[in-house]
Amino acid sequence: MDCCIICPEKSSKKGWIPHYSGSKLEKYSDKKFHLLSGGMQRRLVVARAMLSDPEILLLDEPTTGLDPQTRRLVWESIENLKEAGKTVLLTTHYMEEADILCDKIAIIDHGRIIARGTPNELKKMLDKNITIDVTLSPDALQDNIKNDLNNMFGVNYIEMNSNRIRIGVDDDAIVEQVLKSLIMKTKISKINIIRPTLDEVFLHLIGREIR
Repeated sequence: MDCCIICPEKSSKKGWIPHYSGSKLEKYSDKKFHLLSGGMQRRLVVARAMLSDPEILLLDEPTTGLDPQTRRLVWESIENLKEAGKTVLLTTHYMEEADILCDKIAIIDHGRIIARGTPNELKKMLDKNITIDVTLSPDALQDNIKNDLNNMFGVNYIEMNSNRIRIGVDDDAIVEQVLKSLIMKTKISKINIIRPTLDEVFLHLIGREIR
């Protein structure tokens, strides 16, 4: 027998499904589960799990096999749960997903937790700079830029090549200070911030060889 979406008219929980799923699902109430899109099925599963109003919800790889657009719809549902004050335990193989959704992360290898912390705390394990890649406008003044940046606390290196500057800094607070300084002193046409990723953390901890 196919599973159907059931929204009893008198149920006090009826409004929860659209609230937690991020979009209205009532219009699909007469549809069989297998006829829904993969993303809609996942969002329904999340919403259905909330009908008992649990304080803690476990989601086991909720976006595996979904296309990027549908995955983001599921992310929206999870964000709604967080905003409602629910605790969500999420397992995932997607490091980007963990970075976006999770306040705290535990990396598990062969059933053992080998690292835990906030996304930023884990990234700091790499001892790797945040890189500010700045392209100056053709008519930009470059006088004393390097000297001014060298005098800033938290700036680890500066590379200048024609109208391009690459600056390595310790953290986001220094990024803001560097950009404010550059904007005040010269004309900028492009800024790119390159941060360490959780993918790099994972490979650093687990290794690059396929097991």
